[in-house]
Amino acid sequence: AIQKACQSLENEAVGLGYYGKSLMKSDEIVEYIKTPKWDRIFRIKDALMQGVTVKTIAQATGIDRWFLYQIQNICNIEKQLTEYTLDTLPVDVLKHAKKEGFSDVQISKILQGKCNEEQVYEKRKSLG
Repeated sequence: AIQKACQSLENEAVGLGYYGKSLMKSDEIVEYIKTPKWDRIFRIKDALMQGVTVKTIAQATGIDRWFLYQIQNICNIEKQLTEYTLDTLPVDVLKHAKKEGFSDVQISKILQGKCNEEQVYEKRKSLG
């Protein structure tokens, strides 16, 4: 649901977003997310991708840990996807990513190597 909500924003986000590495350091991000802003959810994801703990983020933001663990799950899937190209992507990993709300365009941006949304779609459809 988080992924779908982020996709519906009019900020060109692709799901919770794949932007590569954040330009901010983890301690800067933790300070930044203390104040609610329109992009706080994206910066929380950046912090988690950099290894900041759910506990630290919960203390900084007051956001319930359950919600933060949902974002952590998305981060874990994204990290897993970065290990593959479209050709080497295991079926179970692709299906899990789709089940968790990753769009074909989002998967195409995360995977190593060159592929696009249509290629991800075609692979997914060929697998049934």
